[in-house]
Amino acid sequence: DDFNKFKARTEKYSLLKDIAHYELPSELRNLYEPRAFEEEMIEGKKINHQNRIFSFEMKFTFNKR
Repeated sequence: DDFNKFKARTEKYSLLKDIAHYELPSELRNLYEPRAFEEEMIEGKKINHQNRIFSFEMKFTFNKR
């Protein structure tokens, strides 16, 4: 089911954290685990990568979960 895939990703990545303070209907809020509305406090392991191309330096930082 497409909704279940969407729901799982929404909860895993806390995609609803920006609207957590809104007064949402309880029916809607109850569809998701509380973690969908909460900012994850655990900082992911950071991976730093540097690459020099034609004397132009690019820096990337990735958060690995």
